[in-house]
Amino acid sequence: MKKPKKRHDYKLFNRKSLLICFHSKHRLKSDLYALEEKFPKKKSRSRGIIKNVYQTYQSLSSIVILIFQIFSYIDKITREIFLFIEKLVQIIRVIYGWIQMIRSILSAIHLITTRIIILSSHVHRIFILLSILFQPFANGNFQNSVRSFSHFIFYYYSSNGACYTLQARTRHIVRKVRQRWKNKHNGINDDDDIYYDAYSDEWDWL
Repeated sequence: MKKPKKRHDYKLFNRKSLLICFHSKHRLKSDLYALEEKFPKKKSRSRGIIKNVYQTYQSLSSIVILIFQIFSYIDKITREIFLFIEKLVQIIRVIYGWIQMIRSILSAIHLITTRIIILSSHVHRIFILLSILFQPFANGNFQNSVRSFSHFIFYYYSSNGACYTLQARTRHIVRKVRQRWKNKHNGINDDDDIYYDAYSDEWDWL
């Protein structure tokens, strides 16, 4: 014969274990609240310290970030300044090269002009000397002197002195000229001495 199973009526909160568990949980919560009520100052103080530490950390991090941004901005400005200075130096070098080139060109032009002026002065002197040299030709003095000398030679060699040959008369003229140049410093100045021999000899032979 089978034993009949006992029927248990399960009612709400029939078991004590559930009540105990619920009671224990409720008790823990109440104890926690009681502890919080007992020590509110400590909790607020710790929270304030943590908050202050966090705020100081945030402020320090913001300050560090700001410092890095300032340094990066200064670095950027200095780079731009150095680039501007390099460009300015290059421009100054180019301008200095242009100035040197213009200076060399002007010095070359000055040298050329001075050489041209010197050459023109020499040419002017040459023209003056040529004008002085050819002045007798322009006045007719040279022509008159050549004409008188040729007339003298013709008259001297075509005179009646038949005893004198052409060679003897030429030697006589050369000898007298040499003697005149030798005795020039002694005060001898006989202009008609070159003529008398021929005439005297010719008249002696006549």
